Amino acid sequence: MLNRREAVLASLMLGASGVALAQAYPQRPVKIVVPYPAGGATDIYARVLAKNLGELLGQPFIVENKPGGDTMIGAQAVATARPDGYTLLYTVAATVSMNQFLYKKMAYKPEDFTPISLTGTSRFTLTINPDLPAKNIQEFVKYVKDRPGKVVMAVLGQGSGGYFTGKLFEKVYGLDLITVPYKGSSEANMALLSGTAHLYPDGISGVLGMHKAGKVRIVAVTSKTRSPELPDVPTMVELGFPDFIIGNWFALLAPTGTPPAIVQALNAATVKTVASEEFKSKLHANGIVPESSTPAELGTLIKESTEVARKTISSLGIEAK
Repeated sequence: MLNRREAVLASLMLGASGVALAQAYPQRPVKIVVPYPAGGATDIYARVLAKNLGELLGQPFIVENKPGGDTMIGAQAVATARPDGYTLLYTVAATVSMNQFLYKKMAYKPEDFTPISLTGTSRFTLTINPDLPAKNIQEFVKYVKDRPGKVVMAVLGQGSGGYFTGKLFEKVYGLDLITVPYKGSSEANMALLSGTAHLYPDGISGVLGMHKAGKVRIVAVTSKTRSPELPDVPTMVELGFPDFIIGNWFALLAPTGTPPAIVQALNAATVKTVASEEFKSKLHANGIVPESSTPAELGTLIKESTEVARKTISSLGIEAK
């Protein structure tokens, strides 16, 4: 057993090695995996983050898109990567909070990721094709009820927050919708714009610009209070459903086992990036609230959103595949 003097020396040596590791990192390009196709909101934010992290840490941070499997393909690639700080994951709540309740067989577990930092939070929307005669959610509900089994709802796979938003909407109003999954937001948006789909529940960032341009119509949001960007759009709480609150978060994660000194270096650079005007303006323009965190705070958020996901999935009666 170490005596007090030896223990102090050992602690100092470990601390010194941690500082040296942080100062030496990174020594080569770092890959940020995005489990969605290029061009979507998550991909756009990841690229701004990567640019800033590269400038702050002195090495290129390169975004690699690995879509598919309800984000599980990209997530698995990071979960099984060497925990050395050179393969990271930029993703949303669904990847670590929801998929575990939807799939019996997963190649990764939420515990396979180490939190680095939150980068922003948002709300979901119920968005419809503007060519429909419905001008608000009540009229859209009537439109759907008059056409049972004929109205199409586009979703980003079974594990997305938009999927749960749509299925909860379907349940609380007693509707019969055709659910069609898409690999990414760009494809789902095209379906909505073309009229192939009539409803697209999605994060506000994916549809806000098109709503403002009159290309789509947002008829409700899922936050407790109205969105500052959509003061005329009611919340589902206002519409009589007090428990219809579904949020989303964007965050940077690393494989479990990544050295704490590297996690802290990445956290410090991410926090600084989130505070930058470039990053804040990009998120604000899409209805996202820029917000950073400590690794521990992000870990707590993940646990809380996991519990919300568990309750929501249970209430919908969805069984894991």
